[in-house]
Amino acid sequence: MRGERVLTEERVRDQLRNVIDPEIGMDLVELGLIYDVGVHDEGRHIDVTFSLTSPMCPVGDLIQEQVETEALSIEGVETVNAQLSFEPERPQRDDGPTEGEPPLQKSVHDDLPALPVTYGYDPQNTLRHILPEGTR
Repeated sequence: MRGERVLTEERVRDQLRNVIDPEIGMDLVELGLIYDVGVHDEGRHIDVTFSLTSPMCPVGDLIQEQVETEALSIEGVETVNAQLSFEPERPQRDDGPTEGEPPLQKSVHDDLPALPVTYGYDPQNTLRHILPEGTR
């Protein structure tokens, strides 16, 4: 159709860069927490599979709402299914992609060490394990 733009996964990911994890101050795309984006029905429906930095994230509901709001703000999008997951859609590998295969998206979960279970929330301790030295 003349003059109409086709909605792409990349356009949706660009819009989702507006979803900032308030505890870390970085967007979900940059953190590798947008696992999958599906564009359906000529751009009228979007499926987004995303994660949080922690299953116990106190702002998880807010982040999910922001994912939905940002996706719905794209012209022509009528419905969004934002699905929270703590399992990457594709298995992570150390050997990289094979020929013709897209690179795997690195997730913030890949570099997190196993932490002891504690009661309470210490954002500085969490940030020490997530952010590179010098950025905290």
